Amino acid sequence: MKYSWPGNVRELRHTIEKAVILCDSDVLTPDDFLIAHQLQPTNQQGKPSTFAEIEKQAIQHALDNNNGNVLKAAKELEIARQTMYNKMQKYNL
Repeated sequence: MKYSWPGNVRELRHTIEKAVILCDSDVLTPDDFLIAHQLQPTNQQGKPSTFAEIEKQAIQHALDNNNGNVLKAAKELEIARQTMYNKMQKYNL
């Protein structure tokens, strides 16, 4: 409830879908919801402190904006589909 949901309804929908897919039981618990934006390290101004953190957030945001569609997210970021897959693997997305 404290999360600001910057991606709005699309981000919420994607988060719920991901929780359902990854959940091991028939009931979702708070632990099933992985809200990556809350967990990422930030500097004192509340901004990502490394290029890798910024890149990971950009990729996650593009995926959220495109309902998990990797090809559309890659187009939004103007990178090749294979590059997107490589970066998703690098950041465990």
